[in-house]
Amino acid sequence: MIEDDFSGGTLNTSSFVFAPNGVIDSKCVSRQAMHFTGQYGDQILSTQDLNLGNGSFIQFDLNLGCTAVSSQTWTVVLEQSFDNGGSWGIVQSLCNVFSSSSCAGSW
Repeated sequence: MIEDDFSGGTLNTSSFVFAPNGVIDSKCVSRQAMHFTGQYGDQILSTQDLNLGNGSFIQFDLNLGCTAVSSQTWTVVLEQSFDNGGSWGIVQSLCNVFSSSSCAGSW
């Protein structure tokens, strides 16, 4: 299980392996959080390997846009790899409930 509130101020390498342009600070929220500093391109946070089976779940909180209300501008993709990051596939295609009527029943 990985659980991290980033209160230590540094990337916990027993949980995470890759966060280019990522810093832990309180720029966007009142507590420490992972904050991506690059304006454009993919922003990535990769975990150590997880051994998930039937009934397992992944849960995380996101605030997109560094505001009190999350922005609708960016897309979030959750991907998985079965070959140590050699290739990646989308776990489930996400929909933006603010810009698509095709989201009904997808969650």
